[in-house]
Formats: sequence, C-alpha cells, structure tokens
Amino acid sequence: MLKTAAIQGIAGSYSDAAVDIFLSPGTPRVSFHDFQGALGSVADGTSDVAVVPVHNSLAGRLSDVDSLIREMNLKKLDLAPLEIRHVLVAPKGGDLDSLRTVASHRVALAQCGKFFRSHPHLKQELASDTATSIRSVAAAGDTSAAAIGSRMAAEIYGGEIILERVADTETNITTFCLVGR
Repeated sequence: MLKTAAIQGIAGSYSDAAVDIFLSPGTPRVSFHDFQGALGSVADGTSDVAVVPVHNSLAGRLSDVDSLIREMNLKKLDLAPLEIRHVLVAPKGGDLDSLRTVASHRVALAQCGKFFRSHPHLKQELASDTATSIRSVAAAGDTSAAAIGSRMAAEIYGGEIILERVADTETNITTFCLVGR
C-alpha cells in the first residue's frame, strides 16, 4: 500500500484531483512548490509516487516535466486524462468589472488566451499553481485581483466564482502521469 503521493501544488489543484484517478481517495498528498520538488521526493524515496501533468490539449506537452522524469531516472507508471474546467475566482464581493490582475499557473494562463484578449486591461500574474493563486486571492480580499483555477479550490479557500468556462475551448484535457522509481 502506498503511503504518500507527491504533487506540485496544494489541495484543490488539478494535480490533487488527479491523485484520485490513480490511487485510493484519501491517499496522503505531499505538496511541493514545483515539479522538481515533487519528482525529487520520489527519486530520493521520501514519497512513494508523484502525480504530475505531462500534456494539455490547449497548451501542449509540458517538456520540463518530461525532462525531469528522465533526468531523475523515474518511471511513468500510468497515464490518465482529467477534464480541466477553469473558473475565474475573486474574493467575496469581487466582480469582473473591478478586476485589474489575474493570477494562476503559467499553463493555466496559456489555456485562457481568448479571455485575456477580450479583457486586455487585465495583467497576468504567475503563481506556483492554480489552487495557491485562488487561496492567495481569497485571503487577501482585494477585489481588483482574481485567480484562475478549479471550482474545488474556490470552495476550499472561500473564493467567489465570478466567471465559468474561462478556458479557450469547452474541451480542455490534461493528461496526468503517475510516476514512480
């Protein structure tokens, strides 16, 4: 039985949701700020496996993740798709008209190009993952800031969903990989 699954991100991230595709719900997760930390914890034996994204239907292949898997001599044990449904989340009381900045992971921002082209005044801000961006925005309470991520993260961290379906297409699939030694 596995003890821990390493993920890049925190509870409410898409990597967190993907763990349940491969492993039993309730499998303990160990959160890391970046892919190198998550995969490194498998390489050094701190975590049993990692669950990481390797491809997105809109943004393409995550070559940095593939490179890290090879460099650390890890094995791709399984692949599975996860439908990504981005929402725009603001603190309570926020609305689309008052926004000035939108934060998220770089890949999530890339999946929402049409949204940003239709709102050119919005400044994109990079965050380590989608759920962390939502947690930060909800906690700060600044109604000029929003984040892109999952409905689950909005619920966990108390953000208000102000726009559904923020990605460029209805079909936004990320392939996740279960990685082991």
